[in-house]
Amino acid sequence: MNSSHRVQFLIRFGYLGHLFHGVQPQKNAATAGGALYEHILQAAQIPPRALQFSARTDKGVHALMNAATCWFKTPFASEQFIKTLTTFRTPGLLSVYAEAVPRFVHARGSAKAKHYRYVIEDNCENQPQNIFAWQIVPILDIAPMQNAAELMLGEHDFSSFRTAGCSANTTVKNMYRIHICRIKNSNQIHIDIIGDAFLRQMIRAMVGLFAEVGAGLKEAAEIPFILEAKDRKKAGINAPAHGLTLMQVGIDFPLGHNPLLPFFKKAD
Repeated sequence: MNSSHRVQFLIRFGYLGHLFHGVQPQKNAATAGGALYEHILQAAQIPPRALQFSARTDKGVHALMNAATCWFKTPFASEQFIKTLTTFRTPGLLSVYAEAVPRFVHARGSAKAKHYRYVIEDNCENQPQNIFAWQIVPILDIAPMQNAAELMLGEHDFSSFRTAGCSANTTVKNMYRIHICRIKNSNQIHIDIIGDAFLRQMIRAMVGLFAEVGAGLKEAAEIPFILEAKDRKKAGINAPAHGLTLMQVGIDFPLGHNPLLPFFKKAD
C-alpha cells in the first residue's frame, strides 16, 4: 500500500494498572493495550492498523501517560476521530488523546526517554491500604538512598537489575535523572527516574535496592560492585508493581509542539 494513502496517529493514554495484566493485548486477559484497541475501534468504527506502544508496562503498573501509534487508510475523518476518542470513557483508561503525526513517528522508535515515579510509604504499620504505593514498616533514611541514586546516573550495564525473560537487545541504559525525596509532612517517598530505556522490571529492582539502602541493609558504596557483577542476585529484592507509575514518554519528532522533551534532558 502507498504510505501516502494513510494517516498516522500518536495517541497518549493513561490507565489503572491494577485492573490490567500489563499493556500488550492478550486473548484471555484484560490489558491496557487491549482496552485502548477497543477504545480506538469505538471511535473510528474500523480497526486501527499497526497499533504499537512506547512502554509495555507489567501487570499492576499504572500510567499517567503512555504512548501508542496506529494508522488508518485515507480518506479518514481525522478531526471527528480525535474528538470522539476524547469524549467517551473506557473502564480502566484514565485519559486518551490523539494527534495526527508524520508517518515516520513510531511509538517505540520515537520514544527517546521515559519518566517513571515509584511511591513508597514507610512507617506503615496498621495503615489503610494504598494501591498506588509500596507500604512498608521500616522508616527509611533517604540520604543514603540519594547517594545510591547518584552512583546509578549515566550510562551503565544494568544486567544486575534485569529480570529473567527480558528480551532487550542491550543491557546498557542511560539514566538521565534519579530524584528521591520525602514529601513534606507525610510518610511518602517519591523516587523519580528518567532514562532513555529500561529493562524488564529494572525500576522495581532499583527501588528495592534503594529501600534496602534506606533501611540500612545495604550500603550505597556497594552500587558500583553490584553494577559490575551483572548478577540479578546481587541487587536485592524487587519492589511490588503497584507502587510504580509511568508518568510521561518523550516522543521525539521535529514538529516543535512537544512540551515534554525539555524535561527529559540531562539535569545540570
